[in-house]
Amino acid sequence: MNYEYSSEQKTSFQAFAKLCNEQIAPKAKDMDKGEYKHVVDLLRENLKRLADFGYLGLRYPEKWGGTNRPYAEAVIYMEELCHACPSTFLSAGASSGLCGIPILTFGTEEQKGKYLPSLISAKIIGSLGLTEPACGTDLSSIKTKARKKDGKWILNGTKSFITNAPICDIAVVLSKIYEGEAEQGTGLFIVERGMTGFSTSAPMEKMGYHGSPTGELIFEDCALPLSALLGEEGQGFAQAMRTLEFGRIGMASGAVGIARACFDEAVKYSKEREAFGHKICKFQEVSFKIADMKMLIDTGQLLARYAAWLMDINDPEGDVLSRCAKVFATEAATKISSWALQIHGGYGYLSEFPIERLYREAKLGEIGEGTNEIQRVLIARDCLERWG
Repeated sequence: MNYEYSSEQKTSFQAFAKLCNEQIAPKAKDMDKGEYKHVVDLLRENLKRLADFGYLGLRYPEKWGGTNRPYAEAVIYMEELCHACPSTFLSAGASSGLCGIPILTFGTEEQKGKYLPSLISAKIIGSLGLTEPACGTDLSSIKTKARKKDGKWILNGTKSFITNAPICDIAVVLSKIYEGEAEQGTGLFIVERGMTGFSTSAPMEKMGYHGSPTGELIFEDCALPLSALLGEEGQGFAQAMRTLEFGRIGMASGAVGIARACFDEAVKYSKEREAFGHKICKFQEVSFKIADMKMLIDTGQLLARYAAWLMDINDPEGDVLSRCAKVFATEAATKISSWALQIHGGYGYLSEFPIERLYREAKLGEIGEGTNEIQRVLIARDCLERWG
């Protein structure tokens, strides 16, 4: 793997970092603490700025308005955005990533033309509906059902904990397919806001990521055209798993971004705060935490970028390495956020300081895109199949 980026790439990275630092990061506190309507307005504004830069189209062909960047390059932008504002990163990823990638990968030319340019330009916001109230990691137990009736798909069920659900214009939804009482596999379906029988809940109150609305997608005899199915009938579960491979790399890179933000805050505070006549960065118990942060950040960053590169070259190892990167980077971010808050002492517990928000936001990484526990199960299974 070549770790050197071209001068053109470096210039683009610098321009994006400038955009994030000057136009997105200053809104992060308001997005965490503001009134819901104001928060959504800020989010839409951020998504539009990202679209204008080309961020939302990084992984898409020029045909649909994208720039067709490799994952090993795209993760640099992802990390930088999450460093600036985790909420904006999460909603952007759910819209152009988790919703758009399955359309790009499994959709017809008509489906791609209808939805991808609008997702990439932030004219519409997307979401991916997998998790349900009674099942998250165990997607084989979903209750949502789709049946054919009078030339349409009829969808019934509820999806929960869905990023962007309260504000989404379209959703890609995983459902079991039934013919009579017989289950016929699964399918991914594209559902548009305004379709009969489709509604969304109010935003859920959460520990963190307040700037990224989360809620339920509700289907009550929701009538969809037959063309709403993505790809082959019966293959929805496999399609969802393929989509999450890329989502895990995004989650890993986002975790590195949060960890970097925590590191920045910890270093800054430790060089300002005095105790016993010295800056606290001079004390070994503080400086050792900073050293450990640095090691974990750099290791997580390398692992995420390596996994992204393996995905770019279609190496089978990419799947398990994306899991490794997700687990390592998200757990590192949780540790680093805790250490950074500890360095702040009592001030770290106050919402006046950014570390209080970052501490709350870091934890989601260990849960989203498949919990770290299930990732370990699958990593171990892969190891035992190959080397047991």
